Amino acid sequence: MVVAVTWDLLIIVFLAIVVTYSLIIGRHEAVKVLVASHIAAFAAQGIGMGLIEGNAAAAPILQTLGFTIGPTTIITVKLIAFISLLVATAIHGGLSSDYEEASVLDTAIAASLGMATAAFLLLNLLAILGDSSPLSTTIAETPALLPLFSQSMLAATLTSLQSLWLVLPALLLIGTSFL
Repeated sequence: MVVAVTWDLLIIVFLAIVVTYSLIIGRHEAVKVLVASHIAAFAAQGIGMGLIEGNAAAAPILQTLGFTIGPTTIITVKLIAFISLLVATAIHGGLSSDYEEASVLDTAIAASLGMATAAFLLLNLLAILGDSSPLSTTIAETPALLPLFSQSMLAATLTSLQSLWLVLPALLLIGTSFL
């Protein structure tokens, strides 16, 4: 049996890893990771915007020195910033959540939070790689990502349901706070 590595397979494996991790760490920590992923995403976008603005202002000086900041550099910095900030915020961000007791329902909630986190992480990674924002409505039309979307039904579906993945974490956090 030969298994072909496709984008859909990689996305499924990523989703499975994040959901499994959420089940291992439990509801309390899954909430922290979900919140940290949002903080990191918006901070990384801000860093990218700052680089673009700084590059525009300092372009004459940088060109004189023979240095330019191109789109690939900005995307790389945003990606590194996102991953670094996600880990740092989740571990040392001072975020905490407190629920009274552990139950089977907590396991289901942890899995739901893991799925929402995985979808948001994938959406944010696609936005970064497409030199866009997770809030942009044009991610699905980004020229750099069109080959990926033509090869991966899951990636195309993920971006077509972008509004759901942006709203779902808030709905889950609010809804599960009553349980």
